Amino acid sequence: MPGSPRTSVSAEHFDKVYRSKPDPWGTLHKPYEQEKFADTAALLPAGRFRSALEIGCGVGALTRLLAPHCDQLLATDCSAAAVEQARQHCADLPHLTFGTLRVPGELDAKSLPAHLADPLDLIVMSEVGYYLSGPDLDVTAARIAALLRPGGNVRWRIGSMTSPAPRPPRKPPRRS
Repeated sequence: MPGSPRTSVSAEHFDKVYRSKPDPWGTLHKPYEQEKFADTAALLPAGRFRSALEIGCGVGALTRLLAPHCDQLLATDCSAAAVEQARQHCADLPHLTFGTLRVPGELDAKSLPAHLADPLDLIVMSEVGYYLSGPDLDVTAARIAALLRPGGNVRWRIGSMTSPAPRPPRKPPRRS
């Protein structure tokens, strides 16, 4: 896979993957993937979110689980092919909108639809972080913070860890 700790994986790579195989990670049918997304949705606080952004929607598996919690949800991916699959998978959910969004470059209020230009109540980024370089991940985190309303919620999933926000690194144990 193109990319390294110093370079992010390109949108072109993901377009190629999604065009060569629908649902390339099996998020719509593999039990592990379904449980992972259910766990992410279960961590949402009670209540509804007025406006939400999903970064890295893929084919829309997590999008469907987020939708019942949101008045408006913009599901995005850097791959136009993935966005089209997500749009088809969630066609019965009229309060969703879809769009391509490259992070961190396009992650700002100017790139969002006008109805979502106000600070967001919820931002979810699942399974995206490890495709970004360290510097791009830092910029993405800062831009997420800038888009979020005070008291808003972030769900950030990298690998098997889901947390409300990135945690600072632990201090190494002291050696005597």
